[in-house]
Amino acid sequence: MASSHDPEQQRIANMRRRVAMLERHARATDPATGKLRLAVEAGRKGGVVTAHKSASPSAWGLRMALKRWHGIP
Repeated sequence: MASSHDPEQQRIANMRRRVAMLERHARATDPATGKLRLAVEAGRKGGVVTAHKSASPSAWGLRMALKRWHGIP
């Protein structure tokens, strides 16, 4: 595909790309939570890995709750 130097054609091409991106984003969003499914899955996997690195998942969860809600490191 040849690159166009016409600003109007470039603007239209950018708008088409943006529409495609927004449609893809809308399809990937969970209607119940409003979050992207891929991001939620990645966060869960990352949390499990992090929890297992630091002894037990229960201890990690309690430490994170103390830090988040009470400011205790």
